[in-house]
Amino acid sequence: QQSEHRVEAIRADGEKLLKESHYESERVQAQLNEVLEGWEELRSKSQKKTQLLQESYEAHLLSSKVGEFDNWLDKIEHDLTTSDHGV
Repeated sequence: QQSEHRVEAIRADGEKLLKESHYESERVQAQLNEVLEGWEELRSKSQKKTQLLQESYEAHLLSSKVGEFDNWLDKIEHDLTTSDHGV
């Protein structure tokens, strides 16, 4: 959030310099483009990483549930093979 505000401030300052025909407008434009492209790349990678972490977490939960179910089945199988069932 704080970084986003900072990037927006940089964008506004850069656009102001460009609008005022700063004597180094080309350099300002190049630097502004670099900052904005870097910011978008960072946001994109962050979103992708968040998605991968969410998927990993969901896989972990599923694995845990499968493990619990497997343990339950083992207990049931053990009970069925070792208990006297009135036979």
